[in-house]
Amino acid sequence: MRLKRVMLGGIGVGLLVVLVWWWQWQAPYRTLKTFLVALERSDVNTLYNLAPPKERKLEIITPDLIQYTVQHLLRPLLLDRYQLVGIRRSSTRSGRPEIWIRDTAVLFVLHHRDREGNEISPPLVAFVSRPLGEKKWYVPFSYFVYTTAHSLIGFNEGDAWMYKAGYRFVYLHNGGIIPLKPPR
Repeated sequence: MRLKRVMLGGIGVGLLVVLVWWWQWQAPYRTLKTFLVALERSDVNTLYNLAPPKERKLEIITPDLIQYTVQHLLRPLLLDRYQLVGIRRSSTRSGRPEIWIRDTAVLFVLHHRDREGNEISPPLVAFVSRPLGEKKWYVPFSYFVYTTAHSLIGFNEGDAWMYKAGYRFVYLHNGGIIPLKPPR
């Protein structure tokens, strides 16, 4: 009887450990799904609140800038033309996903396809990051726009579009910041 209790207790603890690990490992994915649903619905407040606190504090993005970006770039060139058909979790170090979350950023590859079956190539990427000292995961909005604009309209044109829209800096997934240069 005692052995049975010990075994059941061990199985229960093991199951609890696996469930906690699974919940933690899925946290970036849940954040990304919330971001993508908010993007599809043009929910500016949710998109703004999912941006890292430093990106908001430094006013790299504002609700007005997010609204403009969704209306003039993301809605016409991405959301109205393509459908998300797959999300693949990857790693910033290798192509395979990390099993243990030690990094502060998780890379997701987003596969989109139009009505004719054409895919965006290369696929879009989204980083979900957890700034140091934070428990919550965020999606750096300006970096998502930066990589998406490059994929959809080209490298130089993407930078020019962002600058004309009002972006002056891009907040990276690792907490770094890069300046955007004015178009020539």
